[in-house]
Amino acid sequence: MTQRRVDALVRFKQPHDVFGDGLAVEVQYRNEGKDIEATTHDYLSNSVSVYWADPGDFQQDRFSIEYLDDAFEDTNDSAVAFSAVHDTPPPVLGDKGMLNTSQNTETKGGRWSRRDPIPGCRHEFVLGNGTYFCVRCGLELETKVYAEQRNRYIDPSMGWSGDTEIVADTLSVENDYDPPEIKEEGEPPQMHYHNWRGSSEFWNYTKYGCWCGAEMVTKDEKIFIDHGSAREEDDCDHSWEIQGATKECSECGETRKPWDE
Repeated sequence: MTQRRVDALVRFKQPHDVFGDGLAVEVQYRNEGKDIEATTHDYLSNSVSVYWADPGDFQQDRFSIEYLDDAFEDTNDSAVAFSAVHDTPPPVLGDKGMLNTSQNTETKGGRWSRRDPIPGCRHEFVLGNGTYFCVRCGLELETKVYAEQRNRYIDPSMGWSGDTEIVADTLSVENDYDPPEIKEEGEPPQMHYHNWRGSSEFWNYTKYGCWCGAEMVTKDEKIFIDHGSAREEDDCDHSWEIQGATKECSECGETRKPWDE
């Protein structure tokens, strides 16, 4: 970044733990011709955070700082706030319109990944505290929408259009996880992860079932899984829909791993 016109810019004497070396505010509706991705890339590459404001951020021609504060509380989900500390600069197009592959575009936002960050784990996802997590490794899954304009995954409730995807929260596996004792019977399926749902809570244990006939019981921080025959369906023209932490066929009921085609 050699020179940019900015609507508001604050520089810090000491690096901020969220904003880095500074914070820029761009009033987006006054900069319709500005390349948002390239501008954001330049700010983040120079350790300056950026907030893209719109008319809703102003009350009687005064900027409402609380909207900025709220947007930076969770920079991974925000579509308008980009932290120089927590966010990766978005990719930009070169002179020939080719994607600049020197930028990290693999996970499209850093925290959320389309790929399984722990491919060696035989995941068993259950719903807990509003998030699907694997009882074996602690990996968490969430449903997100990829916003092309912001080059990141955001929460569907924010109103952005696009296809919903099941993505892995890579931060969930950075913490230490103490897995429960797991005992198993039968052969696990090869084409899908068990879609544990319809849990029945009894006085001292919880029972789950999968569409394939497998059952799982949790009791006193111990887990027992009966894979049964783990039937697989392969004679259906599948129509996939997102159901919790898996993809489910609306025709035959088969579920598959969220990353499988």
